[in-house]
Amino acid sequence: MDTSRNRSPGTESPQFIGRAVATLAGDPNLMQKTGKTLIIAELAREYGFRDLDGMLPPVLSVSAVRKRFKA
Repeated sequence: MDTSRNRSPGTESPQFIGRAVATLAGDPNLMQKTGKTLIIAELAREYGFRDLDGMLPPVLSVSAVRKRFKA
């Protein structure tokens, strides 16, 4: 089911979130990620999945913004 036409621009589909959950569930090293806040855009880059429409949202975490503007 493609819900991309019903979404606001720049937002992720529920399936994108589901892909993150399914990928994490299959990760044998999952325990290394427990107790942390995980950014789904970062997980998508780490594990290589995208949204239904092929979109890979930007990482907007504070650490990512800091890295981008470091001189």
